[in-house]
Amino acid sequence: MHKRMGRWAVFALVLALVGTGCSLQVDSRLPDPNGPVSDDSSAGGVESEARAGWESLYPAYQLMEGGRRWGYTDRTGSFAIAPQFESAAIFQPVGLALISQGEISGVINAKGKLIYSDTGIYSAVAAGSVMILEGGGKSIMLDAAGSVLFEAGWISDEFSDGLAPFQTDGLYGYVDSKDGSLSYVTPEGKTVWEASDSMPLVGGGEIREQKIRSGPFVLIRYPQVAGLSNREVQDKMNQRLREAFGWTPPDNEGDWGSTLDVNYTVEQIGRILVVQLDGYWYPAGAAHGMPSKEYFHFDLDTGSEYELRDLFKPGSAYQARLEKLVSERILAERPDLFTTEPSVALDHDFAVTVEGLVLYWYPYEIGPYSSGFPTFVIPWDDVSDLIDRDGTFWRGLGL
Repeated sequence: MHKRMGRWAVFALVLALVGTGCSLQVDSRLPDPNGPVSDDSSAGGVESEARAGWESLYPAYQLMEGGRRWGYTDRTGSFAIAPQFESAAIFQPVGLALISQGEISGVINAKGKLIYSDTGIYSAVAAGSVMILEGGGKSIMLDAAGSVLFEAGWISDEFSDGLAPFQTDGLYGYVDSKDGSLSYVTPEGKTVWEASDSMPLVGGGEIREQKIRSGPFVLIRYPQVAGLSNREVQDKMNQRLREAFGWTPPDNEGDWGSTLDVNYTVEQIGRILVVQLDGYWYPAGAAHGMPSKEYFHFDLDTGSEYELRDLFKPGSAYQARLEKLVSERILAERPDLFTTEPSVALDHDFAVTVEGLVLYWYPYEIGPYSSGFPTFVIPWDDVSDLIDRDGTFWRGLGL
């Protein structure tokens, strides 16, 4: 069973315990939105603002000269985003919230930074990984960074198979919720143009997107390699990817409204294909869902899949080195985590980039859920003496 499935299984066990009446202790110190708010708008300071995730921020107001001013408190009741807005909506699952100040409406992130502003915006609704803004006679699709993916006269926030219908200037079409890619259809329903779902590979071949739809609440997108000269290598990688992306919730989960959304990104570094799986499983009745992240590193010439140990010289103390480097980073940067000395397993979760080696832990492994995936980038120079430069993994990267 994949590590991701095992972690989701533990998450499901916790839900089962709750469902059978077992109690779990949680932080109950949430601010009452109708009660008094602390007069210290600076409480928490920079550290509180930096540590607060969107799921731990709550609209709250303070009476000031000129009336109520809204900001956001964290779980301790301290303001993580100071009271300054005339109105403040709850944070949406994409990590953004709609605020207003005078005639200007805007969208802020969990740090309180205004990342988009306009006039006349009266609605902001999350739809998958994007946010749909309404107002001023138009609809705008934003990604989590505040970038405008698409603008039209009207964009639906009801998605089907990852696509939302839109209308602009008498034209109708569909916009993709992941990246704003489009397809256009005639009034008769004939598709006359659509964005490409393939990516060329350097050296030949391409990546093609496949989909698994299981009921109304499960959508899995996954990559498949096509066009390689060595069909055996191609089939080997594709079989592994189908197995990795093919997990779905139990059959009865769909009846309860549970959702599963899985997507991917692909990068080629030299002759190494790096595939990232991103998933989010939301069991019915849970307080929140459980995200997943997994990387796969394939050799495009042999089809071999590499693990962390394949980067380093046999017998080298790379685990101890990595643990020391991560511990130093935690002490300097991450007071929110449970431990300052996390262990690095032989098959630890990792990714390779041009800049360095990426190590990460799942929510709850070394930090609270609100800390997400604690992630650390180790520059190659910090482990250069341990790298197996004659190994096929490193030579395939061509770094």
